[in-house]
Amino acid sequence: MFNKIETAFKNKKFEKIDEILIEKAAVLENISNLIQKKVVKIKTTDANAKNCKLYFSLLLKTNDVIKSTIDLLLLFKTFNPNLKKR
Repeated sequence: MFNKIETAFKNKKFEKIDEILIEKAAVLENISNLIQKKVVKIKTTDANAKNCKLYFSLLLKTNDVIKSTIDLLLLFKTFNPNLKKR
């Protein structure tokens, strides 16, 4: 997703922002699924607490970065006069 964002801005193909915004739901769902799988694994096996904490922290921070990036894209789309409002 971040590669697509970078390419869109480098090539000034801002119409790609809509495609990226659609893709974000799948990425966030994937992160949510990873969290759920880890919760199930913790419940069924003896997991290392430090590793689990690190893994959850990474997933949650990744989730935050993606949401913040999407917010920035939405702001860019809203305030960029060169983009047609859809």
